[in-house]
Amino acid sequence: MMRHRGHVTVCLVLLVSSAGCMSSRWAMDDPDYAAKYGKPYGDDKVCRMAKQIVDARHVGGKGGLYVGGALQGDPLSIGGQLGGFGYATPSISGHAALAGLAG
Repeated sequence: MMRHRGHVTVCLVLLVSSAGCMSSRWAMDDPDYAAKYGKPYGDDKVCRMAKQIVDARHVGGKGGLYVGGALQGDPLSIGGQLGGFGYATPSISGHAALAGLAG
């Protein structure tokens, strides 16, 4: 029963985290992306939306840090990760992290 509940939890987390990618609004926080797509839609709305879905050119040369973790009971286990990522090009990324797991 516990494994099933854990599986459901993971599925829900994946659903929630992918919901932000159903729209390009999350990318408007990036100045390069906003400069390119921040104007209101015109007659080209459908074509422009299709292009925005796959356009990741604004991430080239950028990067950041991330932290993550998880806690599971029965048996008690905890994990964590601290890392960084960078985009050499819009389609090539690199990741490095320190991770730990105890249980």
